[in-house]
Amino acid sequence: MITLYKRTNKTLDNPRGAKEILDGENPFLKPCLLCLSAQEKYDKSVFGIAKIGASLARVRVRNNYNAGFDIDETPINFLASRLSTREEDIKKFVDKYFVPLISRDGYKIDVNSACKAVRNINILTYCDGFEKASMMGEYLCSRMEELEYTPEEIEEIVRQIVVVPIATNLIKGTEKFSVLSFKDVYDDEVYSPSDDQFVESMDTERFVSYSPTVHSYYYKGDGKHDLKKYAFDDDVMKYVTYVIVNILENSVDSHRSHSVIPININDVFAKMKDLSSIKASKEDILFQLDKRVRYAGTPKLTKKEALLLNQTDVMMDRLRKAEANLSLAEDSNNRVNKMLLGLQAAIGQYCTDVNALRILLEGMGWQVSKEQLEQIMDTPSDREQLGEKPKQKLM
Repeated sequence: MITLYKRTNKTLDNPRGAKEILDGENPFLKPCLLCLSAQEKYDKSVFGIAKIGASLARVRVRNNYNAGFDIDETPINFLASRLSTREEDIKKFVDKYFVPLISRDGYKIDVNSACKAVRNINILTYCDGFEKASMMGEYLCSRMEELEYTPEEIEEIVRQIVVVPIATNLIKGTEKFSVLSFKDVYDDEVYSPSDDQFVESMDTERFVSYSPTVHSYYYKGDGKHDLKKYAFDDDVMKYVTYVIVNILENSVDSHRSHSVIPININDVFAKMKDLSSIKASKEDILFQLDKRVRYAGTPKLTKKEALLLNQTDVMMDRLRKAEANLSLAEDSNNRVNKMLLGLQAAIGQYCTDVNALRILLEGMGWQVSKEQLEQIMDTPSDREQLGEKPKQKLM
């Protein structure tokens, strides 16, 4: 399954705040942050990482004003997907969304145009979600070979795609994309033997360059395998946020330029490292970042506008919960009605007409006519006809 969704504001028509991308649409024709989790079947994973991606980009999400951008006004598509790791699904996804960026009518295009087009692609992954991105890179390169791009051209084009993996042990330093990853070395769910050297030699954090295009940030956290700590809680969020904002700013500027503005992930990594020497709190650093980020002059929300959108989010969540509860109640009601109809049929089949009415009246509150009620009262029950006393009603 390769279903793709764009995160939007919540409305009555769209209380989830996710619009499904229809066939024929290619959201990667503009800057995107594709957010991939390992679990493609659970809504919380599929849509939750897209919400976190928007928050890291300093776009307003529930209770986080951040830089104050309205997600519907921001020139970036924040995408969620039910993409699996099945090879056929990866191929379908790449052929559908990425290959049209680097080809026309089945032929390669000039390298500058291809670089500019794929600079729209930015990918945020959590845990084993990185495997999907890695598979995309391998398959995209093979398709570019079929289009007769040279190895040098392929390398130049594909490194304009940036991947930001969080909490994964899959970084090998051989990925095709530009990669900047983040990991808590105490996280046992993504432990790697290579982490031991960092645990022994590092103080609280360490910046590692595997190649000019592949970098990692390691830190000693609480060991909890939780995406939210990278986005909201731990000090690492200032680094993750800085990277997400910078790669998206570059993506937007490049998209609006006549020619590609190449991403230099090595430069982004170096400037990110400089944050560690700044004697300021995480909140102060984020405040300064929020003042700087502009996304090509996108207008920012006022505090009042953000508050109103937050209230709308709350109401839409309540509406979704009420609809879910209503659906459960309707299902339960349908099951009970089916049971009652079966009971009614069985009573009618095995009891006399009068006693069938008596059971329906006394057991189910069935509506009977005056004549039927008189008939019931004048007719002995089955037990009375057999000379037995009626049993007392169960309480």
